[in-house]
Amino acid sequence: NMHTCKGIAISAEMIKEVAQRRS
Repeated sequence: NMHTCKGIAISAEMIKEVAQRRS
């Protein structure tokens, strides 16, 4: 499912950014 893949990619990017800011 393309929509699900896009959602996962966006979530991963958000988690990445949050992790970098918290570090």
